[in-house]
Amino acid sequence: MVRVARHALVIVAALGLATAAEARPTCTDAAAVALARSEIERQCSCERAANHHLYVRCAAGVVRKRVAGGLLPRACATAVHQCAARSTCGRSGAVACCLGTRCKPMKSAARCTAKGGHAGTSPSCCDACQVSGTSTTTTTLVVTTTTLAGATTTTVAVTTTSTTLPESATVCSQDTSGASSEPIACGGLVTCNISPAGDKDAFTITLPAAASLTIEIAGTSTPCWDLQNGTGTSVANACETDNPPKKVTGALPAGIYTIIVSAPVGHTSSYVVSVQGVSESFHCGAPLALPSTSLPSGIPLDPPGDTDAYEIAAQGGESVHIVTKGPLQPCWLLFTPGGALEKNSCGTNAGDATFGPLIKGTHTLVVRQPNDNATTYSVSVQQVGP
Repeated sequence: MVRVARHALVIVAALGLATAAEARPTCTDAAAVALARSEIERQCSCERAANHHLYVRCAAGVVRKRVAGGLLPRACATAVHQCAARSTCGRSGAVACCLGTRCKPMKSAARCTAKGGHAGTSPSCCDACQVSGTSTTTTTLVVTTTTLAGATTTTVAVTTTSTTLPESATVCSQDTSGASSEPIACGGLVTCNISPAGDKDAFTITLPAAASLTIEIAGTSTPCWDLQNGTGTSVANACETDNPPKKVTGALPAGIYTIIVSAPVGHTSSYVVSVQGVSESFHCGAPLALPSTSLPSGIPLDPPGDTDAYEIAAQGGESVHIVTKGPLQPCWLLFTPGGALEKNSCGTNAGDATFGPLIKGTHTLVVRQPNDNATTYSVSVQQVGP
């Protein structure tokens, strides 16, 4: 599978997909489009996508979340989605074919040449047909937030660097030593394949001291993961059918760890791996502020095996009522600031429970679907005491 281009050099091409002629509001926020496409690459990974359908579904989920969270204007949603749909991600051997002023994904470079075109420099038609080479642009986005406790306003400057890279052929790492494994970050999601039978894929993750993780896996043939430290010693492992507590690591020493994914003997499998940090030293969730925060319905857990993380900053002594609702009964795990599992609503396949008192610090809430299906959900956290 081809490596995705690093967006933003040709934002105009993405914005051009939403035109006045289509009777839609015009997308004018190039920075939001670039950040959304970067997030799609981080979560969905063009080069590791098991197939095109799963990749586009994953991208659509990212778009919905960013629109719901106010990070992407609704007028830009179609442009971002089309950049994923009109791509070769998840299509082995395919190219984005440049045909004069047009671009179309085709099954092979040979077919593209036969049609009088040439293979583009990236998987997406939004930026495949530009002059090849490497170029970098930097966009600064200013985000303003106001705390619930008072009138304090904090302005944060977020700088993103986007680079257009030449096309390259890379696949999920099969080097289980970790020497050349693909990196995965906190909050990362990977879609890939175990093929042929007996294959193993490896992903590295760099952890600070006292880090705890949840690692969710789903697939077609009950795939498993094994987390190994720098000496190759297994420190945690689980398979798709294991209960959630087994998919949680304990507090770990600082270092580079390797997640090795495998399928049962004699089987191949597509799979999805989702990694969340659940300790104060290693976390990446969105904040849910006390005394009350509610996020609307329709937040996707997609593809199957996806998880979402949220963070609750407790002053100490609070009790909270946490509710997740959705068509397939999404549930949640709540973790202490140290990364220990303190409440598991998934044991009853219900997302409605009260817990407390909380100790002081950042608690992590991980939302999942017990049967590893794609679904949507809403989430609410209400302080009920003291």
